[in-house]
Amino acid sequence: MGGRRKEMATRQHEPLRPLTIAEQATLPRIVKATSARADRVRRATALLALAGGASFAQAARQAGFRSERSVAKLVGASIGGDWRR
Repeated sequence: MGGRRKEMATRQHEPLRPLTIAEQATLPRIVKATSARADRVRRATALLALAGGASFAQAARQAGFRSERSVAKLVGASIGGDWRR
């Protein structure tokens, strides 16, 4: 059949929890900071996109992730409070 396999979309089982007031203030600063690590900027961008109503796939594209699974893992980490890594 075809040479490339199509990946199935990641289902959004766990929605992003509401951002705290502190996170609402901090995440945009991380995204705009020129000295922030690139991985932190990508995670912050994805979380802000999700908080704004984007799907996992849309958030992945906005943040530069290759897969929406990366965003799904990030949501799992944010529920546990470990998105900063």
